[in-house]
Amino acid sequence: MLFFGIDSGTQGIRGLITDERGSIVADGSSRFTVLNAAVIEKHYEQSAMVWLDSLVEVIGQCITGLNQKGFKAEDITGIGIDGTSGTVIPIDSSFKPLGNALMYNDGRSDLEMVRVQKAGEDLSSKLGYRFKPSFSLPKILWIKENQPAIFEKTRYFVHQSDYIIGFLTGNYQSSDYTNALKTGYDLIDDCWPDFIESDLGIPLDRLPEVVSPGSIVGTVSKTASRLTGLSAFTRVSAGATDGIASALASGIKKPGDYNTTIGTTLVIKGLTDSIISDKQGRIYSHRHPDGYWIPGGASNTGGLCLKHHFPDRDFKEMDLQVNLREPSGLITYPLTGKGERFPFQKPDAEGFTEGNIRDDVQLYTALLEGVAFTERLSYSVMENLGCEKADSIYTAGGAAKSDVWLQIRANILQRRLIVPKVVEAAMGSAILAASTIAFNGTSEAVAAMVGMEKEILPDSAAADKYEESYEGFLAGCRERGYTDGSAVV
Repeated sequence: MLFFGIDSGTQGIRGLITDERGSIVADGSSRFTVLNAAVIEKHYEQSAMVWLDSLVEVIGQCITGLNQKGFKAEDITGIGIDGTSGTVIPIDSSFKPLGNALMYNDGRSDLEMVRVQKAGEDLSSKLGYRFKPSFSLPKILWIKENQPAIFEKTRYFVHQSDYIIGFLTGNYQSSDYTNALKTGYDLIDDCWPDFIESDLGIPLDRLPEVVSPGSIVGTVSKTASRLTGLSAFTRVSAGATDGIASALASGIKKPGDYNTTIGTTLVIKGLTDSIISDKQGRIYSHRHPDGYWIPGGASNTGGLCLKHHFPDRDFKEMDLQVNLREPSGLITYPLTGKGERFPFQKPDAEGFTEGNIRDDVQLYTALLEGVAFTERLSYSVMENLGCEKADSIYTAGGAAKSDVWLQIRANILQRRLIVPKVVEAAMGSAILAASTIAFNGTSEAVAAMVGMEKEILPDSAAADKYEESYEGFLAGCRERGYTDGSAVV
C-alpha cells in the first residue's frame, strides 16, 4: 500500500509517497509564489490560491515520480495533509475564500485575545493553556469586529489543512482536533464550548466538525481528480498541524518521548499520559489519536534567524568554518521580530546579542548556539511543569540536516539527539493516513514507518564549556524581564 503525505508549510508545499514500511517512492516540492508577509505590522496574510497552485504542482511531481517507478495514481491508498497551526480562513456557502487567510504568525488580535481569554477562562483552566493572539479564535473575533461584511457572509471558518482537504474532497466541514485546539475546541469533552457563541457572538455552526487526526473524512472528488491527476475515490484523512506531523515523523510513540523540530521556528512536542497545565500559557497540550497527550510549545526563534542575517549565504559552506570545540564568545537570543511565545510569553520581547562580533562565522555560530540555548530553556520549562526528563530527544526539521548544528545542540542540551531517516512533516501526514488503514493506531504506524538515520552524543568537554555561555544567556533574559529564572532547572 502507498500513502501520500502533504505538508503545507510556511514557505511552500512538500509531498511524498511512501509504502507502509516508510520507504519513499516519490516526492516533490513547490515554494509559494507569494510568501506570507506583513504589509501592516502584525498583519500576516496569504491567499489560499497560492496554496492550491503549489499543491497541484507537487501532486503532479509526485505522480510523475510514481509513474517512473512503475506505479500509478490508483496505487495510492490514502492521503494525509498537515498545515500551519493557527492559520484560519473564512469561506462562503460556495466554499470560496472571502479574503486572505490570517496566518499562523498573525498578531493583530491582541485586544480580541483578551476578550477570548476572559470568556474562555473555564476552558483555559480545564485544558491548561491561555489564549494568544496567534490562536485562531481571537483572529475569528477580529474578523467579526473589524470586517463585519466578511463575517456575515462566512459559512465556515476553516484551517489551512481543512481548506486543502476540502479542495480535494469537497468536504470543507471537517477539521481535526490538533488544528481545532487554537479555535477553542474542548479536547476533553469533545465539543465546541458554548462561550464561543454566547459570549463572543460567533455561531457554533460556522465552525467545522472535529474528528481525530487520521480519520477518513472523504475521497478525492472527480473535479479534484481532473485538476490534480489523483485517482477519484482515493481516501483522504483528517490532517494535523505541521508541528504534530513533524513530531510523529521524528519517531515519538510512547509517553516519555520528546521531539524538537527546527524549521523556520522551533517547536517542541512530547508524549505524556496526562494533560500538562501551564497558567502562564507558554505551552498547551494536544490530544494524541491513541489517547495520550502531546504537551508542547513553539518559539519564534529557529532557522529564520539564519536567513534573516545571511539571506544569500550557503549554510553548508558556513558549517565547515564552525569550530565545534569552542563557544562563539557571543551571547544571543536570536529573535528576528518582536514578541516571543515560548519558553516565555512576552509580546514585546526583542532579540539581543552581547559581545563584540568579529566576523560572519562567529555570528553564525552564535545564532546556532542561541537557538540551542532557547531549546534548553524550553525543556527546563516543560520539566518544571511536570513533564518527564528525557535523556534522548528525537529531532526533525531543516536544522536536523546540519551535523554541525546537531552537535552544538547535543553539547548544549547535554542529551542524545536521534535523527530519523525522513525529517519532515509530510512523512507525519503519510503516517496519519496509514494509521487507520494499514495499522491499529498512530503509534503502531510510527513504529513501522519511521526509521532512524543516526544519533548524536554530547561531547562532554565541549558541553562543559557551554555552561558559562548558557548562564550568560539566562542572565541576559532575566535582565530584560523575559524570565525570572524560576523556570530553570
